[in-house]
Amino acid sequence: MRRGARDLNLEVRWRRRFVPVGTVADPTPDGVWLDVGGRLQPGMLDAHQGGSATTAELVVRHPELAYGHLMSEWLRRYDDGQDLRGRTWSPTLILHTEPDFDCVVATFLVERLVEEGALPDYAPALAAYSAEVDAGRYPIDLAVPASYTAPVHMAYLLLQRLKRDLGLDDTAILELGAHMVATVCEAIVRAKGRAAPWDFTPHRLPAGALDGGQRAAVEVAARAWEGVVSRHERAGTIDLAAALADQPALFAEDRQAMEEANRVVGRPVTARLPAADGGEPLDVAVWVAPAPTRCALNKYFVRAAGYPYFICPIATPNALPGYSGRVIISLDAAYADAAGRRPTLRGLGYRLECLETARRARSDPRIPVPRWPDGSVQNDDPWYDGRGHDHTIVDSPRCGTALADREVVDVALGGEFWKLRLEAARLMVVMAAPGATALAGEVDGVPEIPGLAPAVQLWRARACHRRVPAVARSSAVPPLPPLFERSGEFVRLPPEGLAVEGRAPPALRVCGIVARPGATMDDIAAWVERAAPTEGVLHVVAILQPERGGSLDRRAQLYSRLCLGEAAQMPGNADHDIVLLNGRVVAMNLRDEQDDGAYTRTVCELMLYAAFQESALSWFSGEIAKAVESGAGSSALRRAFLLFRTQYQCSEPTLLTDARRAYQAVIGAIGLERDLEKVTAEMRSLEQIDQDREEEGRRGEEASRRRVEAFLNGVLGVVAVTGIVEAVGIDWRALATWQWVVMALGVLSATALIVPRVRRLMRDAGPTPGRPRR
Repeated sequence: MRRGARDLNLEVRWRRRFVPVGTVADPTPDGVWLDVGGRLQPGMLDAHQGGSATTAELVVRHPELAYGHLMSEWLRRYDDGQDLRGRTWSPTLILHTEPDFDCVVATFLVERLVEEGALPDYAPALAAYSAEVDAGRYPIDLAVPASYTAPVHMAYLLLQRLKRDLGLDDTAILELGAHMVATVCEAIVRAKGRAAPWDFTPHRLPAGALDGGQRAAVEVAARAWEGVVSRHERAGTIDLAAALADQPALFAEDRQAMEEANRVVGRPVTARLPAADGGEPLDVAVWVAPAPTRCALNKYFVRAAGYPYFICPIATPNALPGYSGRVIISLDAAYADAAGRRPTLRGLGYRLECLETARRARSDPRIPVPRWPDGSVQNDDPWYDGRGHDHTIVDSPRCGTALADREVVDVALGGEFWKLRLEAARLMVVMAAPGATALAGEVDGVPEIPGLAPAVQLWRARACHRRVPAVARSSAVPPLPPLFERSGEFVRLPPEGLAVEGRAPPALRVCGIVARPGATMDDIAAWVERAAPTEGVLHVVAILQPERGGSLDRRAQLYSRLCLGEAAQMPGNADHDIVLLNGRVVAMNLRDEQDDGAYTRTVCELMLYAAFQESALSWFSGEIAKAVESGAGSSALRRAFLLFRTQYQCSEPTLLTDARRAYQAVIGAIGLERDLEKVTAEMRSLEQIDQDREEEGRRGEEASRRRVEAFLNGVLGVVAVTGIVEAVGIDWRALATWQWVVMALGVLSATALIVPRVRRLMRDAGPTPGRPRR
């Protein structure tokens, strides 16, 4: 069990120090950093670390980071026998300026933890309450006034708005807020009893599942902050409860002003926002305040009125008309459309920061040390992009914004702020074009590209490169997105030596595309999603130069979309990032082309070379199937394939290391080597079939020869017998009877000898080719 400062007889007098939001520092002795510092470690609990939404939750989850850091030395002294009675200790809590309700709750919990050695039983529920407030998930019901007049955080929010009028600085309002929270929690504990579970009703009144009497007592206890405020020397000068009750009337005035401003400028009541799931954008109801609002609880009332998206200027000292100096843009974190899809403000802070930096180009007071290490900003005080609040809030720099309110509104409403702009982009779509040989067009020589292997150079030299006139350009390419246009089209015909009986591998048709200023990576990614699956499209090569900065996660998401969700980063040098989709889409992110574009030209040419090999192998495989089916000779086809293998095929097509590795990754992804082995095996099988056919032909010829021999033998036998008969028959009248008998016996004997021999020769010769034996 932990021992608190009171157990050690140690008197604690807390001090507070305030630093700018986003400050990064190292832990300090006798001090705990809350919601600032940049890390989660002993003596430092920054709500942007550790996967927690609020600092209060961090205190509950990791109490030892505060308790151990502050108390370890005093515990050692006490255990060593030192008498600490009468000792005064002044630890410091370091927080950000303009402390919010999360800072108040975290302060209360840390002080209770150190002084008493343990957190109160209700600490998890209190931290969860703070988290809902901090994340913007606290709803109110305009029909239930208690939902906005009773909760302690509403009272604290109103005090924040009034603190200048009341003469309260950050220290005074933080101490007052912590006192209010402590008083309310203890009052509720007394009303419920410590054994009752701590819970919140839908309106965040901590009554839980209580009976009527207990519920009434708890609802009274929830307003215990009223006594704290009324007794305060300065805050007690106003009736805070009455001020909360007046908020609906002030909101009605704000609503009238908003509707009038919308009518004057013709502003729509909905805005198009990106979807958190990356799908189609959503139409969301928007409330644009034309000036700082009178209602202090503005975002709660705006959301309760059905406007999830809220753009609100905040009055700052010495502000000029139309330049409030601060604009807060928020999105209801609990909002989702009918399909359950949620909008996001991801990208809005970055887009506003780009405008802010450009506006301050001549004189920027902000320190050029990036607040975040992801490359999205270049100074310590940028627009806050909502990264610690699930991208549901965007806020101006601490030093104020130099942008006019109208400029901020224009970006937030109609600038498609979420899209990643491109400084430059070129695309090459490679398609198979079997009928391209009939196209009319001027024949061009291919441009010189140094460092290519001899096989690639020979292919380029023997392939006909023909420009396609505009009237004959391919209609297979889907319509281009805005700010993209075609830059030309050409056909690369296969070398003539690969033709077989007038048939040849298909030509390659290449369509070039370029981007105009303002084009976005989002648009081209959506276009590739449509173009890549189009029949006949072999490769899409995208050479992109995205704008500097922005979310790296967002850029990675776009590359995944560009590569149809199957992107794979291939490491290269600092200027060449290759992203692949199974070899079909190659996206190159180029920051600088110090090689005068040689790298990109080489990669594009190698994609053509890969497409040539892929289409040629597919053609050869088809021709093999035709040859097997027709039974025709395949020597010409085998000669063409041998020419392809020996003269136009290689595995090391360039001397440029990055380009070679990109090519190898592509052919590996599309399985080019596998296809080559397959077609080679098919060609060997075809050669074996031809050899079997030749052997069968030779056997047929031998059988025919033997049949002819047998037939001739039979003929000669007949002729011989006939000759004998004829010789004898010349003088047949003079023959005696015994001579006739001898002659007949001779003919019969000759016939008996000749006929079996002829039949045996015919049988041994085999059947006629194509006819079965009987």
